[in-house]
Amino acid sequence: MRFLLKTDCLGFRSDICDVVRLFYPDAEITLEDPYDFIIEHICIYENGTQTDTWTLSEDGVGVLRRNTRVSRGVEGDALTVKRLRKRAVKMALYELLKAHTGRRLPWGSLTGIRPTAVAYELMEHGGQIEDLTRIFDVSEEKTEIVRRILRLQRGLVEYEDDALDVYIGIPFCRTRCSYCSFAAVEIGRYAACASPYMDALEKEMRFTATLAAELRKRIRAVYIGGGTPTALDEPLFDRLMKLTAELFVSDGVEFTVEAGRPDTITAGKLTSMRAAGVGRVSINPQTMNDATLARVGRAHTAEDICRCFVAARELFPVINMDLIAGLPGENAGDFAATLKAVGELAPDNLTVHTLALKKGSALRQREEAYPPADEVERMLALAADFTVENGYEPYYLYRQKYMTGNFENVGYTRPGAVCRYNIDIMEETTSIAALGAGAISKRVYPTGGRIERSPDLRDVRLYIDGVDEMNERKRRLFTD
Repeated sequence: MRFLLKTDCLGFRSDICDVVRLFYPDAEITLEDPYDFIIEHICIYENGTQTDTWTLSEDGVGVLRRNTRVSRGVEGDALTVKRLRKRAVKMALYELLKAHTGRRLPWGSLTGIRPTAVAYELMEHGGQIEDLTRIFDVSEEKTEIVRRILRLQRGLVEYEDDALDVYIGIPFCRTRCSYCSFAAVEIGRYAACASPYMDALEKEMRFTATLAAELRKRIRAVYIGGGTPTALDEPLFDRLMKLTAELFVSDGVEFTVEAGRPDTITAGKLTSMRAAGVGRVSINPQTMNDATLARVGRAHTAEDICRCFVAARELFPVINMDLIAGLPGENAGDFAATLKAVGELAPDNLTVHTLALKKGSALRQREEAYPPADEVERMLALAADFTVENGYEPYYLYRQKYMTGNFENVGYTRPGAVCRYNIDIMEETTSIAALGAGAISKRVYPTGGRIERSPDLRDVRLYIDGVDEMNERKRRLFTD
């Protein structure tokens, strides 16, 4: 479906497109013929008041729907005015499409990945969490999730100028899951790159440790992700663990490793993690349905997951498991069976994702039978009930583009098992030095909401050859 966009606010075009795709996920927004519908926008802004009129028509003459919204108090410094003007444009369009389709979306007019950030902003300016519903049309159920998250995060989201988290990315997997769009490659095809990659990564790790010391930064959390870090063979993985422990880990540092897939976990790798001081591991089934695991390219079974979990439980105080609601071929009954199997293992953290058909994933290119949004909603409701019954509380939340039903991903924890790194990266209160192919370092400034980023090259071979450039990027990010 093609929408011809006419607006005098083309600076907000990306945000306008996001709102349209809330209601029409496959919509193509164009500025020229041909088209199926016209969405036309007239914006008048003066003296702190903005009036937005949106019109939806099929042929430019027969009007299907028109909406005018007047927003007052759109004033402040330049950045604040821009943010409030953009918000007013989006909300007026949301109301138009909501009326036209008859659909109320679970997260209302919000399109960003961090609803909690909006809640914190509202409260900072004297508002209440309930304003998510009143202003943005967020459902009461989703607003309640945000309330619970903010309550659990109390005392954990303050900015600390000397704090620094470290992320280390390993862009290898045994096989590539069909829903994945991360910067990861199959290690079988890139076996010759694994050792040179570790050489380059060690160079970046040592540079970063020296830079952190020069800047008198206190390492607070270390997170090794990917890809699948345990896709490395035992000698390379042991080298990674020893380097990380030497350079970044001391008493009080939270140390997490995404062990991820059980087809890459061995007794030797578990031992290496334990010796290095790892306190948290993730063993991620996504589903406990063997047919689905095969369908999405996971080369292991549910029994393999249970076996690895039991072995890891003897060594690590905190274990996380990830699940995905909405995988192809599954229904609410399948998801309930997965929850039951996970409940018997009793992980300390549980992350419940909604399937996102990302542009870079193989799954987006295939003809698959996906559960409809109302079925995925039932799955998420089952997960919410399961977490309450089993003593979990939500502690972080984020959203992505192309998510089924415009839902969300939620991290749940049992008491005392919060992953500080997850809160830091989602709430953006802590600078992160990110190392490895595709990793993105982030410098958080103390005031004004300013955040600067610096990416490492995504391509494994280019990263290996360009690690010196990556180090210079990091130096400029954290010292300029």
